[in-house]
Amino acid sequence: MYFAKFFVVFACCAAFMSHAQTPLTIIDALKRAKTSNPDLQVSKYNIQLVAADTITAGLKINPVINFQLIQLLDTYAFAEGTQFYSQRNRQGWTQITKEFHVKKQRQNKIDFAKKNYDVAEILFENEKRNLYYLVANQWLDTWILQKRVKLINESQANIDTLVKINENRLKNEVITKTELVRTRILSQQFDAQLIEINGVYNNNLKVLQYLIGATDSLQIVEGAFMDMDVLQAKDSLLAKSEERTDKQVAKAQLRAAESNLKLQNSLKYPRPELGFIWNPQNGVIYGGVYATFPLPIFDRNQGEIQRAKIAIDQSTKAIEVLDLRVRNEINRAYALYQNRKARLTQFQKIVEESQLVLNTVRYAYLRGNTTIIDFLDAQRTYYTAQQDYNDALYALKQSYIELLFVSGQLEKLVEE
Repeated sequence: MYFAKFFVVFACCAAFMSHAQTPLTIIDALKRAKTSNPDLQVSKYNIQLVAADTITAGLKINPVINFQLIQLLDTYAFAEGTQFYSQRNRQGWTQITKEFHVKKQRQNKIDFAKKNYDVAEILFENEKRNLYYLVANQWLDTWILQKRVKLINESQANIDTLVKINENRLKNEVITKTELVRTRILSQQFDAQLIEINGVYNNNLKVLQYLIGATDSLQIVEGAFMDMDVLQAKDSLLAKSEERTDKQVAKAQLRAAESNLKLQNSLKYPRPELGFIWNPQNGVIYGGVYATFPLPIFDRNQGEIQRAKIAIDQSTKAIEVLDLRVRNEINRAYALYQNRKARLTQFQKIVEESQLVLNTVRYAYLRGNTTIIDFLDAQRTYYTAQQDYNDALYALKQSYIELLFVSGQLEKLVEE
């Protein structure tokens, strides 16, 4: 008996845990995306690939061995008193040579590879920044859908209560059947809206689950997100925008381009090849040295040097253009945020007034002092006002995310 009770309790607990939902604030979503986003995990390998280039750049040139053997085959030409295998009937050539870097060519290769590694690291950070922006907006889209589902459920609950009341009132012949039908129609409309909005909500939730690499069931919760202290004066945000990862990428690419120019300038000098020769001929030993030095008459790496110079000009111009774009983005985002902030206050007042009107009209309708038309109109007005308020709050949060993103502060929320 005791075992049976224990089994029932255990089964109930297991069932509860299997249906438990993990609360997910927007900060939680960003942090989980940082560690578990599938695409980000793949992109992380790009850094390791570039790291391999630094190993390649540091390698020294291998020596080259050249071995030749010439055997005399004509027996009539053999040295007197010798056989086929005699060293007097063959000649050998063994040569060991090696190319040598000049003008810091190897050091410049290493430096260029390191600069490219820095670019790869910052590019990865910039990819994370863009991912955070995508996740934040996806969380926000899912959040507003959840708010709409909640609003429809609340409104439908109120209407369903009224339907039950009107069914009793119809039995008592207080109202006409038309009033009951109109109330039911509104409830059915909410039903239809709920089916559609639930489908869209579940779809958005699945997208969010992929973005953060989640396999558990999620429940969107608000949490403390819109910390107004983060939004300082516009000039302060412009100063903070220097921390944006795309700006850091542009600067790192300029440093890499400058390093590449040094490398290409050093590569205009040809690499000499030096070595030793061991050359036994018909039993006589010869030795010597080997040296080749390409003459830089036609090819002095002019094309790659010119390309490197153009890349520097391009990177410099890209930084200038990026500075202008960032300033423009912050100005627009800041103005939009201030506008939506003021707009939300207006909608909040409208919701409060429409709620008061609905309560008054509902009370009057139940007492028979007004018509069903007045009540349904008040209900729709409140529903529209509440939906407009939710949309205004969504727009404000969206502009807040935008302002954090363009000022380079969104990723700071993940680090805290």
